[in-house]
Amino acid sequence: LGDDTHDDNNQLQMETRFGSIENMQKLRSQSIGGDLDGGPPSPMVSQLSKFLNLASTSLYMCNYNVTTPTSGLYAKLLGFDEAHAGLIIGMTPAAVIISSVLYSWWSSYSYKRAIIFASSCCAIGNLIYAFALPCNSLTMVLAGRLMTGFGSARTINRRYVADYYNLEERTAGMADFVSASALGMAVGPGLAAFLSYVAPEGGSHAGRWWTVETAPGYVMFAFWCVYLVANIIFFEEPDRVQQTSVKEEKAVTSDERVPLKSHDGVNTEEQPCAKTAK
Repeated sequence: LGDDTHDDNNQLQMETRFGSIENMQKLRSQSIGGDLDGGPPSPMVSQLSKFLNLASTSLYMCNYNVTTPTSGLYAKLLGFDEAHAGLIIGMTPAAVIISSVLYSWWSSYSYKRAIIFASSCCAIGNLIYAFALPCNSLTMVLAGRLMTGFGSARTINRRYVADYYNLEERTAGMADFVSASALGMAVGPGLAAFLSYVAPEGGSHAGRWWTVETAPGYVMFAFWCVYLVANIIFFEEPDRVQQTSVKEEKAVTSDERVPLKSHDGVNTEEQPCAKTAK
């Protein structure tokens, strides 16, 4: 008897908040489908654009980890203690503190331009990092890693998933984002190990251009250039006009009022359908 009374109370609360159980189920199904009250669905983006968005975070994480195994050797070749590797590695996340604020603002206006700028920073940063050994400059090493960190577009990548994946795809999209990041983290040290077999150790001045310490910079510069071209050609900027209209229509829908039903089926006063009982 107690369970039946509890169920009746729950049903009464649902009817009070949504007008009827059927209306609640309709609102839920429309919300999941991104089509609240028959309005236009959330703007869709192409699969290739989604792939390029994930490729950005994967490349960055690979870039972040590929120099870690050789940072101590790089500092030693430049005449500094190997403990300076911590400073070299730490420059990248330090720059992310600033870049994340910039890209969170910039992505409100354009995703494509922000990603192109971030990718350009990564490409230039890797080139500076590779040229630091021939120039015998630890400052260039730090500047290169700082520029690479400034090219972190992970803030843009996450927001892209949140804004342009519908509700049914969003969880899978976030899982893909984490998987792409983990793939980059795994590939980075593996790429550094592979380059140790094809590039000599830094020694004489003649061999300072292509060494195991500078090779990651050159390789990642090439990867970022390829990605940059692909992004310019194939990445599609989402329709922000449609997204704005969808948000406005959903806001209007949430303020619509629905008639409530009493126990005898008679309509009573109207309440906003989006509000919940306190």
